[in-house]
Amino acid sequence: MVANGRRWAIGALFLLFAGACDSETGPDPAGDYRVRGETPRQESLYAGAVRIAENGPGYRLTWILDGGEVYSGAALYIDNVLGAVYWPGQTPNPGFAIAIYRVNGGELSGTWLTTATEDSKTGREVLRGSPDLVGQYEIVQGEGPDGSTYSGTVQMVRQGRIHDMRWYLPDLTFVGRGLRLGDLLVVAYARGQAPGIVAYCMTSETGKGVWSYGKARGIGTEVISRSLKKEAFGPSDIISIESDCKTLIGGDLALGPS
Repeated sequence: MVANGRRWAIGALFLLFAGACDSETGPDPAGDYRVRGETPRQESLYAGAVRIAENGPGYRLTWILDGGEVYSGAALYIDNVLGAVYWPGQTPNPGFAIAIYRVNGGELSGTWLTTATEDSKTGREVLRGSPDLVGQYEIVQGEGPDGSTYSGTVQMVRQGRIHDMRWYLPDLTFVGRGLRLGDLLVVAYARGQAPGIVAYCMTSETGKGVWSYGKARGIGTEVISRSLKKEAFGPSDIISIESDCKTLIGGDLALGPS
């Protein structure tokens, strides 16, 4: 991945869903993987390794690229989708959060988790607005990990396949970036500027993902595999983020030479 003119590794996996998002999850994604990817606008390729480990209600991720760069993240998982917020380095960053919404017309029901409380509990949020995922949305239900409630509005702007979001609460403002996979909208957010986000369609052995960060233009792609050899590397296949992962994983997930 690239940010500020540098190559970024995919940072973190991290999916969240509300009570309205109940569905069966796929195989446990925990384990060690080889990773390869392509930056937004197909500017460059990268490769490395990622470790996914269980952590409270989600997962903790560590990416180490072959060039030595290290990235961290946290994640949750549902419907064969692994989604995450990520950041550079191994130092924990308590200022980031991830949310996953189930899109049902103009209602978005989701769960969110901050990196400050990733080993404990999740929050819950329901938005209501246009079914087109643009414009202003009312927070009709907002509940923090401690049981406290909140209200406010969310402004959504769609730029191609990227959904930029801004939360307006009585005392706080957050900025986020989202990617949609089927009826799930995965969003990474923070104060000030949107952090990195990645969403994968997972099988028992592989994951194919799309990612973005901050104000980046375009979407990067990434493949992770438990069996991909270090020397085997090529451009990853771009997946349609309008598709449902159940459809995607039923098709060809070829990783190229092995």
